[in-house]
Amino acid sequence: MKVINNAANDNDRRPLSGAERDALSRFEASDRQGVALFRPRVAGDKLAPDCAVCVEEEGRFVVSFLTGRYSVENGKWHRHNGDGDAVFVSDPLEQLWQAAMAVKDAATRDFDFGCFIVPVAVFVDMEANQEIMAAKQLRAVKILWGADDLVERIIAQLPEDKRQTGLNARFIEKDVRALSRVPSPSDETAPAPEDLSVDLGAGQLTMNGVETAIIHVHVYLNGHTVRGDEASLLTVTRR
Repeated sequence: MKVINNAANDNDRRPLSGAERDALSRFEASDRQGVALFRPRVAGDKLAPDCAVCVEEEGRFVVSFLTGRYSVENGKWHRHNGDGDAVFVSDPLEQLWQAAMAVKDAATRDFDFGCFIVPVAVFVDMEANQEIMAAKQLRAVKILWGADDLVERIIAQLPEDKRQTGLNARFIEKDVRALSRVPSPSDETAPAPEDLSVDLGAGQLTMNGVETAIIHVHVYLNGHTVRGDEASLLTVTRR
C-alpha cells in the first residue's frame, strides 16, 4: 500500500509518534492497493485523525492510535501514565467521530459523491476492556485492541453491505488531493490574487498547489472582444 506522511507539512511540525511510525510500516508492507495518508488535512480548527486510509474496492477509514492505558468511570475518561497516575482526557471516541466527519467534509467539498467512512480507534497497548466498549454506546466507531495484523483488521471493520467496489485509484487520488497539506496562504511573498495577470499568447499555464482558481478570460480578434461560440478557443484541463 502506498503511504504518504504529511507530518512535515503540519503547522506545528510534530513528528509521527512511535505508534504512528509502527502503523506506517505496517501499511507500507501491506499488498493491498490503496493509500494510507498520515496527518490528513481538514478545514480550520476541526479535529483530524492520525491517519486516513483508502483501500481500493473496499472503502474509506480514519484511524486514531491511542497509546497507554485508558479507563472510563461515570462517563469520564482517564489516561494512566507510567507511574499509575490518572489524567483526565476528552472522550477519544467522540473526538475520532468528529475527526471522521471533518475528513468527510474535506473529501467531498469539491466533489458531489457519497462518502461512507469507518472510524477506527486502535488502543495500541491494551487488551479488550468492557468499560470502554460500553462507553462507545451507539456511536459507529470501531475499536481494535493492539496493533497485530493491523491493516487487515481495520479493513474487516467495514460492514459487507458498505463495501465500495467502485472505489478505484482515480477516486482515491481525489481524496488524497483534498486531504493533503498545502503551503500556508499567509506567506507574505505570495502575490495577492488581484495582482496576477498572465498573457499566455499561445503558451501553456501550469499552476501547482492550487485548490481553486477563478480565471477571467478575454479573447480578442482584430481588436474586438470575441463573444458567443467564437470564444471557445480556451481549454482548461485539471490534472
